[in-house]
Amino acid sequence: MSKFMFRAMRLSTKVSTSVSLFLVVAMLLSTAAFIAQGYINFKNDIRKEAENSLIIFEAVHIQSMLNRGTTLDNDPAIATLDGALKQLKKNQNRFVLWTTMGPKIIAYQQKMGNKDKERPKDDIDREAIRTGMAVGRMFDADTFRLTVPVTLGQGEGANEKCFECHGKLMGIEKGEVIGAYSIALSVKELWSDFMDIVQAAIIIAISVSILISGLSIILLNRMVSGPITIMTRVMRRLADGDTQVGITNLARDDEIGDMAKTLEVFKDNAVELNFQKFALDEHAIVSSTDVKGDITYVNDKFCETSGYSREELLGQNHRILKSDEHSDEFYEGLWHTLTDGKTWHGNLKNRNKDGSEFWVKATIVPFLNDLGEPFQYVSIRTDITEQKQAVQLKVMAHYDTLTGLPNRNLFGDRLMLAIAQSKRLKANIAFFFLDLDKFKPINDTLGHDVGDAVLQEVAKRLTEIVRETDTVARIGGDEFAIILAPPVPEEISQRTAEKILKSLSEPIGAKGHDCTIGASIGISIYPSDTDDAEMLIKFADAAMYKVKERGRNGFCYHGKDPT
Repeated sequence: MSKFMFRAMRLSTKVSTSVSLFLVVAMLLSTAAFIAQGYINFKNDIRKEAENSLIIFEAVHIQSMLNRGTTLDNDPAIATLDGALKQLKKNQNRFVLWTTMGPKIIAYQQKMGNKDKERPKDDIDREAIRTGMAVGRMFDADTFRLTVPVTLGQGEGANEKCFECHGKLMGIEKGEVIGAYSIALSVKELWSDFMDIVQAAIIIAISVSILISGLSIILLNRMVSGPITIMTRVMRRLADGDTQVGITNLARDDEIGDMAKTLEVFKDNAVELNFQKFALDEHAIVSSTDVKGDITYVNDKFCETSGYSREELLGQNHRILKSDEHSDEFYEGLWHTLTDGKTWHGNLKNRNKDGSEFWVKATIVPFLNDLGEPFQYVSIRTDITEQKQAVQLKVMAHYDTLTGLPNRNLFGDRLMLAIAQSKRLKANIAFFFLDLDKFKPINDTLGHDVGDAVLQEVAKRLTEIVRETDTVARIGGDEFAIILAPPVPEEISQRTAEKILKSLSEPIGAKGHDCTIGASIGISIYPSDTDDAEMLIKFADAAMYKVKERGRNGFCYHGKDPT
């Protein structure tokens, strides 16, 4: 009990701490965002104040310059503007104003012998003059600097008098910088006020965060610790297989109540899962292994089918059931699929404890960890030995066991199918009746093993020559039949017969012997020769004997060589 309560309290503390940290971080981030926005506003306000001061400075200075008849005039209006300009410049407690000449004006002043040249004071002045763009930034911790250039032909520099003086007199072209207006604005007092606001915001944020965190911890400990203890106990008992455990005192209209309802559903699912496991164990052969393939679980049906007891199987590798049916490459492919995290489906032939073999249809599922790597494999198998035997009997009934070709039974079905297709397409089919020449001496003198090897090679060569839609069948000892599916022009059947004769005339290596054979081929055409399947076979057989009479190793058409 104390162990579960400790775990629950520890989780509750983690939740409370996490929520408190989240609230503190959220409050601090909000405060930081507030301070950041305040700093942006602070900078914008400083720049706006500097820009407004320069606008006034520029207006007074421009007017004093434009109303000046010559540089020697002593007009009273000009004197008044000059006085206002000097007074504006003397406001040293908040800002300092000055003008800067452009390069060509400075050169002109030097040329005229005027030593009172207003050169750039710092890098900000030089950058504004060089780029023709306003430059504003903090110059040091207490000063904001702004320099605004004046360009001939733009803004205040578009006045006609500017063109007359600076353009004609000083050689400044349109678009070039005449000079600049500069301000150095003290922000020490404003910065002090801003920092007071920042400190107050931080103190408030920390205080509120501590208050909210404390309340959250108290509330979470009361609302989470008890329910977690109850649900932990229930889940532990469910994990131990106790599906009769009840969930009490958690009927609440909140998330904890929803979790309790979910846990009740989980309990019902556990009951259903136990039933499904029971049903699966009754039907299928089930096992699980670790990542190395060592068996960690088998059900009763696995033991019943394999003949091994559970004690004999646990800890053993699945290779204990391996038969000789499958190649090493087959098992390598199986394991490659599983280690890639994919499910493998297929048929396996296993060996029982008593040495007998049985077939299973298997599905092997890899269970993956958080990294996507298998840590366990679960195999579900069903015994398909009877189905395999039924298929094998069917194959034996329709296929020649030596060559794997269709036998006489399946050949008859294929011929009827080809005739039906011929009728539908209104096209010819060709039927070949083939008897091997010089085969009997090989079989009699070298033995049936050599003869069987020759027949297998003949079947292979014939299959390689015909099309996929055609049929090659073995209908007797050394007799083969070929159906060329419609449509079959005469040149196709003739070319096929020539290929067969050429291929079979080449030596056949069989059990260390080089055997030479030939073939006599009789050909009949449906429906040119007959529209009856039985007669089609007889006509080809008769044509084949015609080849035998002529000396073997050739082919003959029934229609062209009537008997």
